[in-house]
Amino acid sequence: MLATKLSGDHSLEHMNEAIENSLRALDTDYIDLYQLHGPKPEYPIEDTMGGLLRLKEQGKIRYIGVSNFSAEQHAEALQYGHVDSSQPMYSMLVRTAEEAVLPFCQANGIGVIVHSPLAKGLLTGKYTPDHKFPDGDERNWMAGFQGERFADALRVADKLKAWAESQRHSLFELAIAWTLANSAVTSCISGAKTPEQAIQNAAAADWVLTQDALRELDQIQDGFRVLNLHH
Repeated sequence: MLATKLSGDHSLEHMNEAIENSLRALDTDYIDLYQLHGPKPEYPIEDTMGGLLRLKEQGKIRYIGVSNFSAEQHAEALQYGHVDSSQPMYSMLVRTAEEAVLPFCQANGIGVIVHSPLAKGLLTGKYTPDHKFPDGDERNWMAGFQGERFADALRVADKLKAWAESQRHSLFELAIAWTLANSAVTSCISGAKTPEQAIQNAAAADWVLTQDALRELDQIQDGFRVLNLHH
Protein backbone atom coordinates (compact mmCIF):
# COMPACT_ATOMS: atom_id res chain seq x y z
CA MET A 1 0.00 0.00 0.00
CA LEU A 2 1.27 3.46 -0.92
CA ALA A 3 0.49 6.25 1.54
CA THR A 4 1.57 9.86 1.52
CA LYS A 5 0.43 13.21 2.88
CA LEU A 6 -0.65 16.61 1.68
CA SER A 7 1.68 19.09 3.35
CA GLY A 8 1.57 22.86 3.15
CA ASP A 9 -1.69 24.66 2.50
CA HIS A 10 -5.00 23.02 1.65
CA SER A 11 -5.91 25.17 -1.33
CA LEU A 12 -7.31 23.18 -4.24
CA GLU A 13 -4.55 24.50 -6.49
CA HIS A 14 -1.86 23.23 -4.12
CA MET A 15 -3.69 19.93 -3.61
CA ASN A 16 -3.87 19.24 -7.35
CA GLU A 17 -0.22 20.16 -7.81
CA ALA A 18 0.87 18.06 -4.83
CA ILE A 19 -0.96 14.91 -5.93
CA GLU A 20 0.60 15.11 -9.40
CA ASN A 21 4.05 15.54 -7.82
CA SER A 22 3.45 12.51 -5.60
CA LEU A 23 2.25 10.36 -8.50
CA ARG A 24 5.36 11.24 -10.50
CA ALA A 25 7.74 10.76 -7.57
CA LEU A 26 6.26 7.37 -6.68
CA ASP A 27 5.88 6.34 -10.34
CA THR A 28 2.29 5.26 -9.90
CA ASP A 29 -1.16 6.01 -11.29
CA TYR A 30 -2.79 6.32 -7.87
CA ILE A 31 -2.08 6.69 -4.15
CA ASP A 32 -3.78 4.16 -1.89
CA LEU A 33 -4.04 6.46 1.13
CA TYR A 34 -3.80 10.23 0.81
CA GLN A 35 -3.70 12.03 4.14
CA LEU A 36 -3.95 15.60 5.31
CA HIS A 37 -0.77 16.28 7.28
CA GLY A 38 -2.72 18.26 9.87
CA PRO A 39 -5.73 20.53 10.26
CA LYS A 40 -5.70 23.89 8.48
CA PRO A 41 -8.61 25.89 9.94
CA GLU A 42 -7.92 28.77 7.56
CA TYR A 43 -9.16 26.56 4.70
CA PRO A 44 -12.83 25.45 4.89
CA ILE A 45 -12.89 21.69 5.48
CA GLU A 46 -15.87 21.48 3.09
CA ASP A 47 -13.61 22.65 0.26
CA THR A 48 -10.73 20.41 1.32
CA MET A 49 -12.91 17.31 1.52
CA GLY A 50 -14.49 18.23 -1.80
CA GLY A 51 -11.07 18.35 -3.40
CA LEU A 52 -10.10 14.98 -1.93
CA LEU A 53 -13.35 13.39 -3.08
CA ARG A 54 -12.74 14.67 -6.61
CA LEU A 55 -9.28 13.08 -6.59
CA LYS A 56 -10.94 9.85 -5.48
CA GLU A 57 -13.52 10.08 -8.29
CA GLN A 58 -10.66 10.64 -10.75
CA GLY A 59 -8.97 7.46 -9.53
CA LYS A 60 -5.90 9.27 -8.26
CA ILE A 61 -6.44 8.26 -4.63
CA ARG A 62 -8.34 5.35 -3.06
CA TYR A 63 -8.73 6.35 0.57
CA ILE A 64 -8.79 9.62 2.52
CA GLY A 65 -6.92 10.12 5.78
CA VAL A 66 -6.28 12.88 8.29
CA SER A 67 -3.54 13.47 10.86
CA ASN A 68 -3.57 15.18 14.25
CA PHE A 69 -7.27 16.08 14.03
CA SER A 70 -9.33 16.60 17.17
CA ALA A 71 -12.59 14.66 17.59
CA GLU A 72 -14.47 17.82 16.64
CA GLN A 73 -12.41 18.26 13.47
CA HIS A 74 -13.09 14.64 12.52
CA ALA A 75 -16.82 15.21 12.99
CA GLU A 76 -16.73 18.31 10.81
CA ALA A 77 -14.87 16.49 8.02
CA LEU A 78 -17.38 13.63 8.12
CA GLN A 79 -20.16 16.05 7.23
CA TYR A 80 -18.71 16.21 3.71
CA GLY A 81 -17.46 12.68 3.09
CA HIS A 82 -16.07 9.58 4.73
CA VAL A 83 -12.65 9.70 6.37
CA ASP A 84 -10.98 6.30 6.14
CA SER A 85 -8.08 6.77 8.52
CA SER A 86 -6.76 9.01 11.25
CA GLN A 87 -3.18 9.44 12.45
CA PRO A 88 -3.01 10.73 16.04
CA MET A 89 0.02 10.85 18.34
CA TYR A 90 -0.37 8.02 20.84
CA SER A 91 1.96 6.09 23.11
CA MET A 92 2.29 4.72 26.63
CA LEU A 93 3.40 8.16 27.80
CA VAL A 94 1.27 10.41 25.57
CA ARG A 95 -2.31 9.19 25.91
CA THR A 96 -4.43 12.28 25.20
CA ALA A 97 -5.96 10.53 22.16
CA GLU A 98 -7.78 8.16 24.54
CA GLU A 99 -9.99 10.99 25.76
CA ALA A 100 -11.93 11.66 22.56
CA VAL A 101 -10.12 10.89 19.30
CA LEU A 102 -9.81 7.11 19.65
CA PRO A 103 -13.40 6.61 20.88
CA PHE A 104 -14.71 8.82 18.06
CA CYS A 105 -12.76 6.95 15.40
CA GLN A 106 -13.86 3.58 16.74
CA ALA A 107 -17.50 4.65 16.83
CA ASN A 108 -17.38 6.01 13.28
CA GLY A 109 -15.47 3.27 11.49
CA ILE A 110 -12.28 5.28 11.04
CA GLY A 111 -9.06 3.26 11.03
CA VAL A 112 -6.35 4.56 13.36
CA ILE A 113 -2.70 4.59 12.32
CA VAL A 114 -0.85 5.85 15.39
CA HIS A 115 2.26 7.98 15.01
CA SER A 116 5.05 8.45 17.57
CA PRO A 117 4.44 5.19 19.50
CA LEU A 118 7.93 5.63 20.96
CA ALA A 119 7.03 9.14 22.21
CA LYS A 120 9.69 10.77 20.05
CA GLY A 121 12.35 8.53 21.57
CA LEU A 122 11.33 8.60 25.24
CA LEU A 123 10.44 4.92 24.97
CA THR A 124 13.62 3.74 23.27
CA GLY A 125 15.67 3.44 26.46
CA LYS A 126 18.53 5.29 24.76
CA TYR A 127 18.51 8.57 26.65
CA THR A 128 19.58 9.94 30.04
CA PRO A 129 18.41 13.25 31.58
CA ASP A 130 21.65 14.98 30.53
CA HIS A 131 21.38 13.89 26.89
CA LYS A 132 22.13 16.57 24.31
CA PHE A 133 20.25 16.32 21.05
CA PRO A 134 21.97 17.42 17.81
CA ASP A 135 21.56 20.97 16.54
CA GLY A 136 18.35 21.27 14.56
CA ASP A 137 16.65 18.36 16.35
CA GLU A 138 13.07 19.38 17.17
CA ARG A 139 13.39 17.92 20.65
CA ASN A 140 15.72 20.75 21.61
CA TRP A 141 12.67 23.03 21.87
CA MET A 142 9.96 20.50 22.77
CA ALA A 143 8.85 20.97 26.38
CA GLY A 144 8.63 17.23 27.02
CA PHE A 145 12.40 16.96 26.60
CA GLN A 146 13.37 19.73 29.00
CA GLY A 147 14.40 19.65 32.66
CA GLU A 148 12.30 17.75 35.17
CA ARG A 149 9.65 16.79 32.63
CA PHE A 150 12.30 14.95 30.63
CA ALA A 151 13.80 13.36 33.74
CA ASP A 152 10.40 12.24 35.07
CA ALA A 153 9.47 10.64 31.75
CA LEU A 154 12.79 8.78 31.60
CA ARG A 155 12.33 7.47 35.15
CA VAL A 156 9.00 5.94 34.15
CA ALA A 157 10.51 4.63 30.91
CA ASP A 158 13.25 2.89 32.93
CA LYS A 159 10.61 1.08 35.01
CA LEU A 160 8.78 0.02 31.85
CA LYS A 161 12.06 -1.16 30.35
CA ALA A 162 12.76 -3.33 33.39
CA TRP A 163 9.30 -4.89 33.10
CA ALA A 164 9.76 -5.54 29.36
CA GLU A 165 13.12 -7.19 29.97
CA SER A 166 11.55 -9.40 32.65
CA GLN A 167 9.31 -10.66 29.84
CA ARG A 168 12.35 -11.15 27.56
CA HIS A 169 11.42 -8.23 25.36
CA SER A 170 12.81 -4.74 24.80
CA LEU A 171 11.23 -1.43 25.76
CA PHE A 172 10.88 -0.73 22.04
CA GLU A 173 8.86 -3.92 21.55
CA LEU A 174 6.72 -3.11 24.58
CA ALA A 175 5.92 0.37 23.24
CA ILE A 176 4.71 -1.08 19.93
CA ALA A 177 2.80 -3.98 21.50
CA TRP A 178 1.09 -1.74 24.04
CA THR A 179 -0.09 0.68 21.37
CA LEU A 180 -1.54 -2.12 19.26
CA ALA A 181 -3.31 -3.60 22.29
CA ASN A 182 -5.88 -0.79 22.10
CA SER A 183 -8.89 -2.08 20.16
CA ALA A 184 -9.31 1.31 18.46
CA VAL A 185 -5.83 1.14 16.92
CA THR A 186 -5.40 -0.45 13.50
CA SER A 187 -1.66 0.01 13.09
CA CYS A 188 1.20 2.25 14.12
CA ILE A 189 4.10 3.99 12.43
CA SER A 190 7.60 3.45 13.77
CA GLY A 191 10.56 4.69 11.76
CA ALA A 192 13.26 2.35 10.52
CA LYS A 193 16.69 3.32 9.20
CA THR A 194 17.80 -0.21 8.32
CA PRO A 195 16.15 -3.41 7.07
CA GLU A 196 16.92 -4.98 10.44
CA GLN A 197 14.96 -2.26 12.24
CA ALA A 198 12.02 -2.77 9.90
CA ILE A 199 12.03 -6.49 10.75
CA GLN A 200 12.18 -5.65 14.47
CA ASN A 201 9.22 -3.28 14.05
CA ALA A 202 7.12 -5.99 12.45
CA ALA A 203 8.13 -8.61 15.02
CA ALA A 204 7.03 -6.34 17.88
CA ALA A 205 3.46 -6.59 16.61
CA ASP A 206 3.48 -10.33 17.35
CA TRP A 207 3.65 -9.71 21.11
CA VAL A 208 0.05 -9.70 22.35
CA LEU A 209 -0.27 -8.22 25.83
CA THR A 210 -2.83 -9.78 28.17
CA GLN A 211 -5.30 -7.72 30.17
CA ASP A 212 -3.36 -8.63 33.32
CA ALA A 213 -0.17 -7.32 31.73
CA LEU A 214 -1.88 -4.08 30.72
CA ARG A 215 -3.16 -3.57 34.26
CA GLU A 216 0.33 -4.21 35.64
CA LEU A 217 1.79 -1.65 33.25
CA ASP A 218 -0.79 0.91 34.35
CA GLN A 219 0.28 0.30 37.94
CA ILE A 220 3.92 0.84 36.99
CA GLN A 221 3.05 4.15 35.35
CA ASP A 222 0.96 5.10 38.39
CA GLY A 223 -0.97 7.71 36.44
CA PHE A 224 2.11 9.33 34.88
CA ARG A 225 1.35 11.04 31.57
CA VAL A 226 3.11 13.49 29.28
CA LEU A 227 0.04 15.48 28.27
CA ASN A 228 1.81 17.27 25.44
CA LEU A 229 5.37 16.83 24.23
CA HIS A 230 5.35 20.20 22.52
CA HIS A 231 4.09 22.53 25.26
